[in-house]
Amino acid sequence: MPNEEKIIENAAFFVKKTLAGETTGHDWWHSYRVWQLGLCVLISCF
Repeated sequence: MPNEEKIIENAAFFVKKTLAGETTGHDWWHSYRVWQLGLCVLISCF
């Protein structure tokens, strides 16, 4: 499990860095909301 957490941490860092300064609304916070919504959908399906 720790390896999976590190992968997620690295992916989040990459997205934050890549989308820094994004002005179209598809920034880190948009990605974060989509990520969290996906987790909610996953949990509600099982």
